[in-house]
Amino acid sequence: MPRWVRRIASLFATTLAVSTQIAPPARAETPDAPQRVALVIANQDYPGVDRLQTPVSDARLIGAELATMGYSVDLETNRTRAQMADDLARFSRMAAGARVAVLYYAGHGFEVGGENYLIPVDVASVRNLDQDEARARGIPLRYALLRAGEGNPQTLVALLDACRTPPARGAGPARGFAAERAATGRFVAFSSSSGGEALDSMRALGQPIDHSPFAWYLAQHITDPRVSIVDVMQQVQVDVADATDGVQRPWFTSGLAGWLSLAAVPQKYDASARPHWTGLVRGTAADAGAVASPSARPVALAGFGTRLPAIGTNTPKRWLDEEVLVDHAALTLDAASAAVLRLWSQSGDTRATTALALAYERGAPGAAMTRDAAQAATLYAQAAQAGDALAALWLGQMLARGDGVPQNADRAKDLLREAADADVIGAAAALDLLEHQGTLAPRYTDSARDANLGIAAELRPDQLGD
Repeated sequence: MPRWVRRIASLFATTLAVSTQIAPPARAETPDAPQRVALVIANQDYPGVDRLQTPVSDARLIGAELATMGYSVDLETNRTRAQMADDLARFSRMAAGARVAVLYYAGHGFEVGGENYLIPVDVASVRNLDQDEARARGIPLRYALLRAGEGNPQTLVALLDACRTPPARGAGPARGFAAERAATGRFVAFSSSSGGEALDSMRALGQPIDHSPFAWYLAQHITDPRVSIVDVMQQVQVDVADATDGVQRPWFTSGLAGWLSLAAVPQKYDASARPHWTGLVRGTAADAGAVASPSARPVALAGFGTRLPAIGTNTPKRWLDEEVLVDHAALTLDAASAAVLRLWSQSGDTRATTALALAYERGAPGAAMTRDAAQAATLYAQAAQAGDALAALWLGQMLARGDGVPQNADRAKDLLREAADADVIGAAAALDLLEHQGTLAPRYTDSARDANLGIAAELRPDQLGD
């Protein structure tokens, strides 16, 4: 008998009632941990032909990943020059004495006259900037790094996804970022090599991904605590260069004195301590006032960001693991993790969208989310359209029962058939019942779902896939 079957069989025997005790992950940040902070800026809504497509979704993606790693994240979008100056001043105060401070910028940026500039959204014509105009209207990169470092964080990491000049706009007088040498304790990474250009979207490569290559591949590697930031960037270099046929190659410079992983807790940890979130997201629907106190925050998304094995295949094992992860998130959701889920969902993560939908379907008191079947159905439909067969199953069940939404048996059958074709557990049985009885039993009598909820409450999500 396969290991995962034995494990679930044993859990079925002990989880008829849902437990609220969640085993902590192997690594937890202690309450006295030195602070880790991040400023994430996305400039997208430039006037006219200079407008970009993906910086905001890129910033949400990277901001969410940083938040899940324990960073306090200040996320700001479409900033003017004055606003960027204010952001940097505030970040300097946030970073005072911090163990690690991260600056992530997505938007227009390039070198003019040997100086690198970040370009605010109130610049009228980005591609026609000359040296004098760039100095008067842009934010010099050296100034940004200086302000970020004024708080004297132990380590400053700058990740710059800029010089987004697709060939359709013409090269113009502005060139890619010039080489920038990192000072001691600093690490600076660019999305392209010195003098090069960076693609604005993976769609330019024929892939239906609304992120830049740099942000997309950075997000795949940055959360691994076993890997240093240098190793992460070397892998991002390889991935981006391969994806773009060598057109774009990220570049970095390091003044770090030792080993650094952005995901690793930067001091000794207490494995028995109750995990908590430190992620603070500004500029979104869930701001500082909506975030629960650290002591009250469960790790709702433990293991959630992990891409499960066989993700491209339709197997019962894969969908069962998906269901446990999503159930676990919705069962233990708090305000901080709900904010991260929304960022992930807005960045195109269908698993996050499905988890949010489930939280709305059931209600999530810890996140102050009351049951909202209409919102749940909308989110399920969004995820199902993007290919999430689990969302198709749950939306089909809602429509079949008329559970808070108008009953629609025909649409329900289509969705259940889609989920059954993908080998989602329970979909074929639900479809058979619907076709022979014309409806499904009420949700609260679904013993199979009750058992799955018990598994989600008992099983550590980061154990999936082994």
